[in-house]
This record gives sequence, structure tokens and C-alpha cells, in this order.
Amino acid sequence: MIEAIYEYDDCQFLVTQLGIALKEDQGNMVNVEDCAVACENFVTLCVVTNSEANNEMIEAGMQSCMSSCGAFDQEFVDCLISAQSCEEMTQVCGL
Repeated sequence: MIEAIYEYDDCQFLVTQLGIALKEDQGNMVNVEDCAVACENFVTLCVVTNSEANNEMIEAGMQSCMSSCGAFDQEFVDCLISAQSCEEMTQVCGL
């Protein structure tokens, strides 16, 4: 765990990663790769499609999603991964 701390320079992301790792160890949480895929889909379908989106907004959207992912269950993450639109994420997944 201590070695993992040295790999990150973003405190929020570090807390998320360590929280996810801890929950994975406990066997009741989605893995980091699933979170990353779900969050990338969220950013692509919801953030990037905003006409005012810029690089800062895109990065903030990804960081916010990854920060929240520690509280997601596998069913929700799978829904985000398979969603084909932002509207589907909000209406079907409950985002």
C-alpha cells in the first residue's frame, strides 16, 4: 500500500485508487479498469458532447467520475460501460 502512494501526485485520485484497492481486497467492489472504462464512456458521451467543453472540463469530468467510482457497484458500472448515449446513462443507469 505504501508503495502505491508514491505512484500518484494527485491526492484526490490517490484516495480513490486506494479506496478502490481496499474494497477490491474485500471482494465487494468494481476494479479500477472497469471504473476507467465507465468514466471514459461518461466523458465521451456526456462531457465532450457539451458545446462548451474544453480540456479542463474533460479532465475534471474524468477525475470527478473516477473519484465517485469508489462508491459505484458493478451493476451501475456495467450500465455506464454499455450505455450508448448520455441520455441512456441518466435515464437507464440513473446517473
